[in-house]
Amino acid sequence: MVCKIDFISLIEKEEVIDWNVFKNENKDNLTLIFDWISKNLIKSMSIKNFRSIMYSFLDSGIIDINKYFKMTDSFYIHSLFLNNGEFFGASGQDLIKFTKMYSQAKYGSYKDIEFFSNILYEYMVAELQNKNSHWYMFFENVKKIMRKLCC
Repeated sequence: MVCKIDFISLIEKEEVIDWNVFKNENKDNLTLIFDWISKNLIKSMSIKNFRSIMYSFLDSGIIDINKYFKMTDSFYIHSLFLNNGEFFGASGQDLIKFTKMYSQAKYGSYKDIEFFSNILYEYMVAELQNKNSHWYMFFENVKKIMRKLCC
């Protein structure tokens, strides 16, 4: 068993951390480690396999999907859930066809790439028209920074 102190000292010494050493810890220790990571995110992002570690926290129930996406600086348009080998959406709709198209798009299917490009395009248009969205605020901030640099 490895304690939180050992974990933190490895990070602070900037040593490479093998998550396999920690993944079998009990939930209380993992929660302490996660709390430290979330308070020291910049240091923590240097951890080897950071996304895998966050997934381990998700899988063990220490964090939920929203915290996972926040910690990994990710976003999603559709969330999928696996149940008995089949994929379903958050509202219970069957997404087997959707996942097959995603798989085909990864391997270069033009039709499927176009399908997902349209989803992303529509999502970004909606986000950029919403002044409260993360993406709108991000680009507005970039615009302000660029004005300061240029003028």
